[in-house]
Amino acid sequence: MNALEIAALEFSCCSEPGRQREHNEDACAVPPVTADTSGNGTLLVLADGVGGYPGGADASQQAVHVLQALYYAEAGPQHPLDRLRAGVESVNVLARLLKRQLGQEVGYLTTLVAAVILEDQIWVANVGDSRAYLVQAASKRRRQLTEDHSGHIRLVKAGLVSDSDSARTSSTITRAIGLEEDCQVDTYHYIWHPGDCLILCSDGLAPLPEEEMVRIALGTAAANASKQLVARAIELDGSDNCTVVVSKRLLNPESSDKKSTVHLGGKSPTIPAMKTPSVKQKRHRNWRTPVLWVILGVLIGWASAAVVIAFWLNASGLISLF
Repeated sequence: MNALEIAALEFSCCSEPGRQREHNEDACAVPPVTADTSGNGTLLVLADGVGGYPGGADASQQAVHVLQALYYAEAGPQHPLDRLRAGVESVNVLARLLKRQLGQEVGYLTTLVAAVILEDQIWVANVGDSRAYLVQAASKRRRQLTEDHSGHIRLVKAGLVSDSDSARTSSTITRAIGLEEDCQVDTYHYIWHPGDCLILCSDGLAPLPEEEMVRIALGTAAANASKQLVARAIELDGSDNCTVVVSKRLLNPESSDKKSTVHLGGKSPTIPAMKTPSVKQKRHRNWRTPVLWVILGVLIGWASAAVVIAFWLNASGLISLF
């Protein structure tokens, strides 16, 4: 693959309530078809409403859709990471305002993990204990990209307990959207390669072993992978809602005609796949810059010629005739 060939991108999200819960407090969102993904990248978002308190489902739905709207709005920072962080902080402000309007001292809380993909770059933002993983095609291993904000992780760092997903599921989170006025957002930057798979997930995916996640993620298309990961996690446990967002950087750029899907409780609307721009396309979009330089050069040339003519007229005495 040469420098001008950019691999196509496919993505999909799937969310199910599980076997023991009637309501799904998870939510996920992918860019609307009108979004400028060529300039701002592809934003994928997942949120897990905090259970046991009122408003968790509403908080997660609002978080994913508002962040998508804010990120692709015309105003705001230009760099993807700054744009992402500002969006998450604004979502937290809105959640706090709604809590006050609803008169809720507690509740209306959600975790949030989001990733912006632009060519071989991935920027991740995280608040809470939902996770991002990168499944690497070369090593066939998964890499956790985020750190949980939970009491369990605090104990792990203190050396008091071992790190295990079984303990994680019963732990109290220490950060959430809507929890505090000032939202602390962890952000990360990574590089991925053709064949790699990015996974965002709620803690309902925790029972799934690493080897199964890797096998499913690398062994099938994004639309199938998200459904299979959720189905397998529910089969192993099913005590919690389970939501997964899968994005794959394809090995073959000509595969860009593949579709990306959203699967929410049995409904699966189709969304066109987004393709990242090539270097050649970027140069084409920036045609105004060289044109402006040409015009400026012509104006400077005319000004210089006028000065030379004025000096010549003055030296020859002809300027006194005017």
